[in-house]
Amino acid sequence: MVSLASEAEIQMHRQITAAIAAGTAPETLLAYITRAAALLCQSDMAVIALLTDNRDELELVGVFGTRAVAPGTRLPLTGSLNGHVITSGRSVRSTDALRDPRPAVRETPRLSGARGMLMVPLRNPQGPFGTLGVATRVPWRFTDRDAAVLTQLADSASIAIQNAQLRARFWSGMWEPGAPALQPRPSLVTYGPPVHTKQLPRRPPSHAAQHLPPRERQMLDLLVTGRTCKQVASALGLSPRTVEHSVERLKLRFHQPTLHALVGYALTHAL
Repeated sequence: MVSLASEAEIQMHRQITAAIAAGTAPETLLAYITRAAALLCQSDMAVIALLTDNRDELELVGVFGTRAVAPGTRLPLTGSLNGHVITSGRSVRSTDALRDPRPAVRETPRLSGARGMLMVPLRNPQGPFGTLGVATRVPWRFTDRDAAVLTQLADSASIAIQNAQLRARFWSGMWEPGAPALQPRPSLVTYGPPVHTKQLPRRPPSHAAQHLPPRERQMLDLLVTGRTCKQVASALGLSPRTVEHSVERLKLRFHQPTLHALVGYALTHAL
């Protein structure tokens, strides 16, 4: 069962979504996402790596919490833990890299000093194109909740990167509707000391939001973090049908036609 989202998690997701919508520079967004990943997963370090143009290496473009590996470092796709995530399309978790039977995992402590690790893929319509990972310097078991949080942050990083690529293509006069997404560019490289993003102003809640029942408030907060109705039901110990009925009431309350529109309205108006 996935536990309830913390207030810190909700606020970080709101800020990231708002920053993406505002067109914040990708290097700033990626630095903030790695910092959020480390904090929310209680890890020592977080790293984002992207496929290079020739698709045979991964380049570190976001680094938080460690100087053992630096932005711009390139790793071979074959035989690396990041490469395994890319080729399999699945997350990878290890409690202690030194004792892990997988050779690619055992190589990681030598490169970065990491012991406990969790990595998830970044995706675009063509498939995985990068990874977001967190790690600790001592053996550590990351939970299913950590994996869910990291996957949501990876989704945000993927959107931010694809938006930046589309904007770059448009302004260079190369963009055409329906054209495939560009591969990640080295210009996205950023260094990883903590980035203190300016706190976004929070609007006062609307009259309708002020009178939300506590249970519907919990549902809305979970939906904003990217959870599905089924995941919300599991977190709150309710049936999926009960959550679906409550979502319909929320849509009517805020005059939104779809769940996607409801979540967007909640983020835009800081409900």
